[in-house]
Order: sequence, then structure tokens, then C-alpha cells
Amino acid sequence: MLPVRRCFGLLALVVLLAPVFEAPGQGPGLVVQVFNLKFRTMDEATAVVRPLLSPEGSILILPSSRSLTVKDTFASVQRVAQALAAADLPPRTLFFSVSLLQAGSGLIPGVVVRDAAEVMAAGERLKKLLNIGGYVVLDSVQVQGVEGDAVGFAIAKDYRLDFHLERSTDTAVARLKDLVLSRRREEGSKRVFRDVLRTSINVSRGQPLVLGVGRDETATGALFLLFIVRDVPAGTVARGGR
Repeated sequence: MLPVRRCFGLLALVVLLAPVFEAPGQGPGLVVQVFNLKFRTMDEATAVVRPLLSPEGSILILPSSRSLTVKDTFASVQRVAQALAAADLPPRTLFFSVSLLQAGSGLIPGVVVRDAAEVMAAGERLKKLLNIGGYVVLDSVQVQGVEGDAVGFAIAKDYRLDFHLERSTDTAVARLKDLVLSRRREEGSKRVFRDVLRTSINVSRGQPLVLGVGRDETATGALFLLFIVRDVPAGTVARGGR
């Protein structure tokens, strides 16, 4: 059996690769390659690798060393190397523009509308789709979030939006998990937040998404959330803000 030299090189600055070796006794044309992960979890990396394997392929997972050993055809191992190089990247910082709309007409005085053109286009689509006379922009907020972190902020007078920005292997999509829109209410002598909406959504980068909230019993019309997600330019300090 040939001795295996442990030799690692840096691929795309994030995936450490061991040399490719032929796998003796494992069928013609099969090779073995070790991938050391820097940023992705083992589950995330495995989800990337499995669909790329041939029927002869297999994975050996070593959580203690954060490595995957892939045995497959040379072509399949090359595809795995490219996919992991693209996926095993630092968490992204994303920029969110979020507007809260209500069926009605006009604009609340003093509200600064972010991404006004996109908000107006989405509002016009809502008018035609739902046959409503108009819409009110209750508030528009801009925040930044880092994948893997929780994001939360106040919006409009009494509302709050919270979600977990989940990591995604698809860089064109932002995954908002456990998204909760809540509203502050007066209950006796206390002010409490009660959920108006609870869901999880995927938002395509650069493509506005309108989420129907439904009719809040304390609101005069149906509510809608408009999300626009973009990448934050390199060198920008991530921070929340209105």
C-alpha cells in the first residue's frame, strides 16, 4: 500500500485540500481527497457534497478535525472541490430595506420611504392584485445583519420585527428563519408585545418580496411587509439603523 503524505494547500482562501490519491482496491478510477472546513458546519458541507457524488462515491465525516474525506471518480471530486470552495466562505453581511404597508391611501406624514421606487412598484402591484384603492407606507427601515446572527428592530409606531439570519449555501438567497412581527399592546397597566405574524421566508437578493401579514385587529386595513435584500459593499461596517 502506498504511503500517504499529509500535504495541504489553500484553495480559494477558505478550503484546505489534501492531495488526491488513487483508492487501491476500491474500483477503477476512484480517488480520495480530504477537505478541511473553515466556516461551514459539517451538516452544511455534507448537504453541498452529497448531490455531487456518483453512485460509487462516499463521504467520511470527521467532526473532531472538521474534515470530509471524499472518495469518488476524479471528475466528481473536482466538482466537490469547486462547490466547497464557493460555499465555505465567511458569513455574509447583508443589507435589508424593510417597509410596512397598510391597505389604505396616502403616506403617513414624516415617514421617509427607503427604496421609494421599489416600494411604489410593489404597492401598485398590490392594488391591482387585491383590488384595493391604495396603500399607506407606515414606516421604512434599513438594517444590516450578519449570517448566523439574530436581527431585530422597531418598525412603525408600535411594531417590532425579529428574525434569525440563517446561513445559506445559495449566495443569491437570504434565509430569514423564525421571523416574527409583533405589536405592542396595552393590557391593563402593562405594555406587552403580541405576535401578529410568525413564519420563515427566503428572499432573493435584489428582488423585492411582499409578505402578506393579514388583518391585525388593531389596524384599519390589511398589513404587508416588503423586503429588499442586497450585499453590503466590502469594507462597510455592519450595523443596524433606520
